Amino acid sequence: MNVKRSTTLTSEDSTDRELARQWNHFPWDKAHSYVNRLQTRIAKAVKEGKTRLARRLQYILTHSYFAKALAVKKVTENKGKRTAGVDGVRWRTPAERMRAAISLIDKGYKAKPGTVTIFAETTYPHKSHGHKYASNRSPKYT
Repeated sequence: MNVKRSTTLTSEDSTDRELARQWNHFPWDKAHSYVNRLQTRIAKAVKEGKTRLARRLQYILTHSYFAKALAVKKVTENKGKRTAGVDGVRWRTPAERMRAAISLIDKGYKAKPGTVTIFAETTYPHKSHGHKYASNRSPKYT
């Protein structure tokens, strides 16, 4: 009796393997240089007052495949990598990371309701002299 033990389809399994292979063999040096070059061009355009060029370059950067992959890498390899994001999703495996980099788009994104904490009261740190004002001087009352 030849029984298949896995419930995962072979095509899905190979896709995950292929995505993991893509993530593990990603050209990170090329991505860093591409993103760094665009960021330098943006800074130069802003400094020269070329706002239209700067906006076009920002659009190119935010829609860049390399920039999205670097963003996913930065989020998944930092100190808080085990913490879920606002949507409650964590990307643990290389296949999940590659799928996230591919699927990052800004169109139609909506945060899930009830995930953002809003503080009802603002608290001010008290100064050593007991006042809660930002400046070192106390306000003058006349």
